[in-house]
Amino acid sequence: MSNLTIFKTNWNDLVFEGRNKSYGAYQLRNENDRTTIKAFLLGTCLIAAFISIPVISNYMKEAIVIPTNRTIDDVLVVTDFQKIYNPPAPTEPVAAPKAVAPKAIQTQTSYVAPVVTNTTEIVKELPTVAVLETTKAGSTDVIGSENGSVVLGRAGEGNGPEVLGATTGTGDTEGTIYNTAAVEKMPTYPGGIKQFLSEVGRKFKVPSSAEEKVTTARVYVNFVVERDGSISNIQVIKDPGYGLGQEAIRVLRSIKTKWTPGMQNGKAVRTAYNLPITVNVQ
Repeated sequence: MSNLTIFKTNWNDLVFEGRNKSYGAYQLRNENDRTTIKAFLLGTCLIAAFISIPVISNYMKEAIVIPTNRTIDDVLVVTDFQKIYNPPAPTEPVAAPKAVAPKAIQTQTSYVAPVVTNTTEIVKELPTVAVLETTKAGSTDVIGSENGSVVLGRAGEGNGPEVLGATTGTGDTEGTIYNTAAVEKMPTYPGGIKQFLSEVGRKFKVPSSAEEKVTTARVYVNFVVERDGSISNIQVIKDPGYGLGQEAIRVLRSIKTKWTPGMQNGKAVRTAYNLPITVNVQ
């Protein structure tokens, strides 16, 4: 018994003496040495394979070559700038208009702001470009004369009408009615002309007869701003009818706020004023 070891097959024969040796345990013990050697060799091969695969893979990869002296001429791109941007054709300079010798006095066309009321829209119709090319722009309409003078309006108590650029004899200059284009300083309404037009529009009431038959009409009125700032001589120059002219006179007479009179040679003078009123029946 002292010479037996567990690593020899004799030990297995002794253990399984008188037993069924065809049982699996006997066979496993007899083949234990070979099984252990096979497992060791197989494990060694697997470990060697895991270690060698990355090394072989890196060895088989191609080396990456990084160019060091790349020049700009390696790639040449040709661009047709004509297709990208076509400069506009040069424009011909506009010839300056020829200078026209100024006339002594031209016909003047009024060019004033429109007036809007709660029931009417008071608008001065703007002159066309063709009219402005042959006339001078101003705040009122003045008809020019061939001899180079402009009639300022009806005279008061003088011997005749006062004429710009002409002498009138011995008439009373205090009664002369000046046109707004002839005075040194035009008459002004407190708050400006817009405030005056607003007052006219606010107080203007369209007559019932006009509401039924008129959609748009225009009334031209004229009045005189006296030396004390009050207005007088209210007249309808052009009346479309239907009571619109009478209503315009009523509205102007109802405005009691005084103007600052026009000035000529440092003195307050009587000044004629024109007012076109356009009525739009809503």
